[in-house]
Formats: sequence, structure tokens, C-alpha cells
Amino acid sequence: MDIKNNVKKLFGDSVLSIIGIVFMNAMAQFAIYPFWERTFGTERYGTIVYLLSMMNIAALTFGPAANYTRIMISARHETRNAPYTLLMFLYGGVTAVYALIVALLDKSALTPLDTAGYVVLSVLTSWRAYADVEYRIHLNYRGFCLYYVLIGAGYGLGVFIMPHAGTFTAALIPGEIIGLLYVALFGHIFKPDSFERSDVPEIAGMFGVLAGSYFINTLIFNADRILIRAAIGDTAVSVYYIASLFGKTLSLVTTPFNGVVSGYLARIKGVPGRRYRILTVAGGAGLALLAALVCTLGAHIVLPFLYKDTFDLAKDKFFICSLAQTIYFASNLLSTFMLRFAAKKHQMISNILYAASFMTLCIPAAFSGGMEAFCPALVLTSGARFVYDAVIIMNLKSGDDRDGSERTA
Repeated sequence: MDIKNNVKKLFGDSVLSIIGIVFMNAMAQFAIYPFWERTFGTERYGTIVYLLSMMNIAALTFGPAANYTRIMISARHETRNAPYTLLMFLYGGVTAVYALIVALLDKSALTPLDTAGYVVLSVLTSWRAYADVEYRIHLNYRGFCLYYVLIGAGYGLGVFIMPHAGTFTAALIPGEIIGLLYVALFGHIFKPDSFERSDVPEIAGMFGVLAGSYFINTLIFNADRILIRAAIGDTAVSVYYIASLFGKTLSLVTTPFNGVVSGYLARIKGVPGRRYRILTVAGGAGLALLAALVCTLGAHIVLPFLYKDTFDLAKDKFFICSLAQTIYFASNLLSTFMLRFAAKKHQMISNILYAASFMTLCIPAAFSGGMEAFCPALVLTSGARFVYDAVIIMNLKSGDDRDGSERTA
């Protein structure tokens, strides 16, 4: 694939995928989450944010790992449904057990209905994260967009269902079910087909590497709220989440963009030239800073209407919390590039570096200095990961670094 001749298509597909992902997350972040805060209060809202962070550690490890495994293997040969469906059933069970343990051990003493809903939501979220491979593997971003728009619409429906259902999880479950039903009815990845044992070693090897990488990545991404609850308390979780809300939401743009990029990168032979790699690294750094400024402005304009009671507590932390999030997601963009062209070990090393930085900088800062020390430490942690990814990308070898042409493998 000639990169220069496919810029328009890449841009169009990126816009479609961004619309879908942003709509789904906007419904969650600006409809459901404020609704929870108004319904349950600041402290209980912090508990819910913590529980969802714990859920994501499993759900957003196994689902995306299976998703990217299938995409990467599809670059080599056609893939079958059965091995991945079996993989998802297996790890869906692991996710369910994990969620049950988290719910039973939580100090907030969830009701039996909350516990059941939490387990169901965890499993559905994992499957939803896998199911968009239906569209990514075929570069069908119109279908991808509709998939996430339907999930977002289901979240909107959940706002009306939750008050009558008796559990906070009822706000999200309808969206997950609607998305999966759409894929099951109109897609192909859930259709039964043959299972070949010869597929197992290749899938298991790739899935193991990606699941390990995603686990560290997801653990650290959600560890901020988990750490803040342990070090400071539930109310601090609410304040931090609101302060970083626009950073997390705007940076979600990189998630669908990475999905589009990974689909196209899977079709490229050789390594792009140095010029393209410089643009990737410089563009990521520049966008991270610009996005943080935009997030800060947007938060000051919008959040007083959504979080009237908590806005004053969070407003002085808007920029630094947004910067930590946008640097983190800019690094994810580099990681997608690195995952395709560099040795797979670098993805793992990148996430281990992030984990080590988080433990040595953020944990002591949270316990000793509270939010005022934790937020700058998180910026440094995200920056360390970005620098490592940038160094690896800039040291890749390509066939022609003068004009950016690609070397065939």
C-alpha cells in the first residue's frame, strides 16, 4: 500500500471511526456519569468510578487482545471465527470470576443486584471490545461507526432504565447488549465455522504477548483512580476524574484513529521512511500539548453545568490532569506504530517502563502529597513512556530514509 496515495481514505475512515467512538463515550461521560453523580452524590460516585476502573483491568485486557491478535494474524492469512469465539468464552469466564471477587471484596458493600449487574457488565464489555474486529478487519468504518453509535444510543436508553432497575450498572448494560446484537445479526465473526488445532499455537503466541501488554497498559491507565481511592478517598476519586474528564474524552479520538492506522499498517511491507517517522513523533508531541490546552478550555466552559457541586474542587487541576492523559494517548499512537514495525518486546518494555515509573513516582506522591503531588508525577510517568516509544521508532531501519519510501520485507 502506498501511504501517500491513501491519505484521503485514511482520513475519511478516521473521521468515521472517531464519530462512533466519541459519540459512545460522550453518552457515557456527559450523560450517564453526571447522572450517577447527581443520583448518588460525590462520594458514592467515586466508588462507581473506582469499580469501573477495576472492571476495565480485565474486560479491556482480554477483549482488545483478542481483537488485535485477529487483526495482526489477518495480515498473514485469512482467519476463522471459531478459535476466537472459544478464546472469548474462556476469558469471559475469567473476567466474570474476577468481577465477582472485586464486587464481593469491595468495602462499599454492593447489593446482590449491583454485584450481579457488575459481573454481567464486565463480561459484556470484554465482548464488545473484541466485536469491533468485525469492521476493522475489513476496513469497514461505516459499519464501525454505526456499531458504536448504536452502543451510545443504548447508553442513552440506560439513563431511563436505571432508576427502575435498582442498580447503577443498568445504565451501561443496554448499550453493550445492543452493540453485540447488531454484530451477531448483521456481521460474520459470530457465525459458526471450523476449528483447526493448527491455529492454536499462532493465536496463543500472539494473544499471550498482547494480553500481557494490554494488562499492564490497562492496569496502569486505571491505577490512578485505584491509587487515589486507597491513598486519599472516594471523594478525591470524583474530583480527579472530573478534572481529567476532558483529557480522557478528547484523547479518546486516538483510540479509533489507532484502530484505523493498525488496519492499514497491517498491509504495509517494510518500514516507512524516516520522514514519516519524524512526523509521527513530532505530531504526537504537538497534539498532546494542544489537546491539553483545548481540554482545559472546554472543561471550564462545560463542566460547571454538569458537575455543579464538584467543579470548584476540580478546576485548578484541569490542565495538568488533561496533559497527563493526552501525553499517555499520544504514546498509544506511537505504540501502535511500534507494534507493527518493531520487535514485539518493545511494546512490553514500554508498558513495563510506565508501570515502573508509576510505582516509583506516583504512589509515593499520592500518599505523601495528595493530589497536588500526584498529578505532576503522572505527567512525568506518561512522558517517560512517550520518550521511550519515540526513541524506538526513530531507530527503526527502513530502505530509504531520504524520501520515506518503504523497504519490502
